[in-house]
Amino acid sequence: MQSVQMKERLSNVLAWFVFGWVSVIALTDLLRWALWNIAGIPLHLFMREDTLLRLLSLGFEIVGNNTLKEFFPLILSAWVICSLINYVLVGSARLLPWKKYKDNDVA
Repeated sequence: MQSVQMKERLSNVLAWFVFGWVSVIALTDLLRWALWNIAGIPLHLFMREDTLLRLLSLGFEIVGNNTLKEFFPLILSAWVICSLINYVLVGSARLLPWKKYKDNDVA
């Protein structure tokens, strides 16, 4: 019983991790666009660009610029790895984290 709860918790963490990370990247890009196009304020007045890039790229050095072209391979590989771990762990990739997986082997 406790192993099933642990698997469910780990599955939730893995499913929400990538979704939340992509949401934060999208939110910062939206904030950058809104600040620049609406108010004419560059984002680097609030936060250094290299700090933001290091934060969003989770410390991986393969991302040089804060562009979708450079973030996409990192996002895709993280999503695939977490989905595969979830599939092995609970039998469902859980691409949409708010949908619960169907656990057939719990009595």
